[in-house]
Amino acid sequence: MFEARGVTRELARACRVVAERMRERKLADELRRAAMSVHLNLAEGAGRRGRDQAHLYSVAYASCQEVKAVLELVLDFADAPASKVDPALALADRCGALLWRLQFPARAP
Repeated sequence: MFEARGVTRELARACRVVAERMRERKLADELRRAAMSVHLNLAEGAGRRGRDQAHLYSVAYASCQEVKAVLELVLDFADAPASKVDPALALADRCGALLWRLQFPARAP
């Protein structure tokens, strides 16, 4: 959980850097909001238990997928430098993996 909190913060910062360089302002705003949603839903989920926690981790994961989709479009349309987008995409992949594990923790034998 603690590792995921750090990674979601890094992701939000990386997305801010990308958004500042984007020409498409509405998409830049969507990127910022989705990145913030990842971190905020993870944090809220950490304070909940049971179904509430699982739901919030699921929302954080879905927002992370949205971040990835926006970053892919940014690359496809060359809306920001790849040198800024690629590190954010790598963080989004890492974040997605951590959030997936929080949603579906390994069962103890």
